[in-house]
Amino acid sequence: MTAALDAMKAAQTYAIDKTHSEVAFQVRHLLTKVRGRFTEFAGTVVFDLEHPGQSSASLTIDASSVDTGTPDRDTHLRSDVAMII
Repeated sequence: MTAALDAMKAAQTYAIDKTHSEVAFQVRHLLTKVRGRFTEFAGTVVFDLEHPGQSSASLTIDASSVDTGTPDRDTHLRSDVAMII
């Protein structure tokens, strides 16, 4: 019983489930909004129940996986010019 309680107190690490997650964005462009998403990403969340301030999250996004539904725009966003942030 004590071992189970100790395990609950330890920091828990969770991997982001791509099947149930999405990395998406929306930006204003002229008079409309452009929506898009990234199809390739991975990450983890570390939750420390005893010390919530020590919890953390990590997310890695493959910028070349951008998808706005407009191939020409996607090509531009994948270019070296667009990647200068």
